[in-house]
Amino acid sequence: MLCNGAARLNTSHPPFWDALASALLSGGMTGVSLAMCGSIAAAFASTGASSKHVADIFLHIAERVVGDTQCVAKTPSSCVTLLSAFGKARYHHAPLFDKLLSLMDVSYSKFDVTSVLLACARVGHDRREVDALLHRLAVSRVWQPPFPSEINEWSASNMLWSLTVLGMLSEHPLLVRKLKRFKHITSPKQLHPLAAMQLTQVRATLTRLNISTYGLPTRKLLADAVAAGSKRDSEFLRFDGSNLQTKVFQSLQKMIGSHGIVAVEGEAKLARRLLSVDVLVTLESGRRVGVEVDGSSHFLLSDSSKVDGSTRLRNDMLAYLLLDM
Repeated sequence: MLCNGAARLNTSHPPFWDALASALLSGGMTGVSLAMCGSIAAAFASTGASSKHVADIFLHIAERVVGDTQCVAKTPSSCVTLLSAFGKARYHHAPLFDKLLSLMDVSYSKFDVTSVLLACARVGHDRREVDALLHRLAVSRVWQPPFPSEINEWSASNMLWSLTVLGMLSEHPLLVRKLKRFKHITSPKQLHPLAAMQLTQVRATLTRLNISTYGLPTRKLLADAVAAGSKRDSEFLRFDGSNLQTKVFQSLQKMIGSHGIVAVEGEAKLARRLLSVDVLVTLESGRRVGVEVDGSSHFLLSDSSKVDGSTRLRNDMLAYLLLDM
């Protein structure tokens, strides 16, 4: 109850969550049901906390669920709650993800499937179990047209983006074709800026794979939606460079004229202004080098040496764009 209450109040005071995690761990979470494990994980994930105590909580929950042979099957809704929480916290525990994905019932609503795909994409989970789930959905004819109202612009963009991160766009052409139905979007104001950023990456990836982008919003509409999002406050978007990014940019600027550096540009726009790189360095040879300054939010809570799925996709796209420039 304390976890849920604090999460609803959006309390992100690190010492509080550290103390709560320590108390839970010291008691071994005795008597805590699987459903409650999901609620606890969701509460800690919503705070954005990343201390060792919080990581220990996720590890404890994961090991408990993986070792459980009965509870998961009896409470299928907990699968979605747990996967969503672990995905949001960027905590990747492969055995947990594999077990819950294998137990996913194909009668789940499309919104739940969206949450599962998003969780797997965020942590960069191995695609085999995800692929098996999608094939079960296809065989069960759950995704036969027409789609129910749950598949809206927001959930469709999340699903397309998740498939992009997981490298599965070319393997599920029918699903991708169904999700690319955005003809009702006619202005930037109708498209959420985060969805626009996701669809930008989806569109660029489809183009690289020589897959039709028909049905997706145009490049101009996406660019206008992203630009509109940068002009207003949003909890999802941060367009101002961090202090570390600013220091890196200033340091590189001082190096112009030496080391073969002829120009340094901050927040440089690429691909018709749809993508950007923190710092773009131009060398005498004409080669362009992108520099991304990534803080802890770009790495997995479970392994600080590995970037999350979103960052990995961004790095791949930037490497591709810079290689061609």
